[in-house]
Amino acid sequence: MKHFRPSALLVLAFLLIGCPPGETAWADLAETLESHVRFLASDSLEGRLPGTPGIEMAASYIAGEFETIGLEPAFGESYFQEFDITLGFTVEAGPYLKFGDGTPVPSHAVAALPISGSGSAGGMVIGALPEEDDLPESDLAGHVVFHGIPAQVEEERWTMMGCDGVLEYMRSEAARAEELGAAAVVFISGSPDEPGSGLHHFPLRRSYRQVGIPVLEIAQSEAPDLDISGPAGAGTCSISVAIEPRSVKVKNIGGVVPGSTQAGKCVVVGAHYDHLGYGDIASSTPWRREIHNGADDNASGVSALIETARKVMESGSPNRSMVFVCFTAEELGALGSEYYCKHPPFPMENTTAMINLDTVG
Repeated sequence: MKHFRPSALLVLAFLLIGCPPGETAWADLAETLESHVRFLASDSLEGRLPGTPGIEMAASYIAGEFETIGLEPAFGESYFQEFDITLGFTVEAGPYLKFGDGTPVPSHAVAALPISGSGSAGGMVIGALPEEDDLPESDLAGHVVFHGIPAQVEEERWTMMGCDGVLEYMRSEAARAEELGAAAVVFISGSPDEPGSGLHHFPLRRSYRQVGIPVLEIAQSEAPDLDISGPAGAGTCSISVAIEPRSVKVKNIGGVVPGSTQAGKCVVVGAHYDHLGYGDIASSTPWRREIHNGADDNASGVSALIETARKVMESGSPNRSMVFVCFTAEELGALGSEYYCKHPPFPMENTTAMINLDTVG
């Protein structure tokens, strides 16, 4: 975990809370803020990616703090506002790949690609797609195309921001094979010079543009001795895979300090609590699979929100109600705050202001 310095948080917290920063108050608040950040950004939470045990641990921690502070649940009798999002894909069955009458390829050496369609296919193995779209459809009909990945594509994989060049190449070639009548496409990871190359790891997206035929990847060590420089029959194979979009249950976390004279009106203080996991989404270094702790983004904002809520609660009822909300799935496109705005516990016309705490450390 990267080191965290709470000095900026302290200034922000006292500005929000409105109490003088005496020496003891500074020290106590610094210790409390740092304890929140150390937990939320700890390796045990594995980067707080939506749909993982780590973010569920964070949600339980935040709700527990709200309950300890004495906030009323914001969503009926619950601190949680649950909803479903689509995040990535799940392989329902397979992938299965077998050459001729041999044994199936081991599961560690074959994978369904995110852009794959579902289905079964079997037929003659074709070594590669033609360079141009001049091959009659009948020449590929019912065949399975095995295709290598050019070294240049691998070398320039991350040159396009927000786009995995290898996956885009795979999708383009698979779509072309489908148009030419191929039954399936299998990409070969690595090269004969590097037979130990593993399968690709692809950063997570909310959704993928899938093709209509099965698309798999196989490790070079398990691929048959194919000439992938041009079309050539090389025995038969059979394939099957079932792939579906993955639905993930996520939750915003909210608590309320009721107002005294204008309880029906509210001010929202918000901070998102999700982050990037192992760099699965929105990472600036997607080729490095490591825990992205998110101490500043946004354990810092959540910590400031918790302690602001505590001081507001201790100070007595404000005129308007104060709603403290920790949003989920912000890194996926502000999905949590969007859902809150569409399903607010207080009517939006009665929400007079919103303070957002993001990367305040």
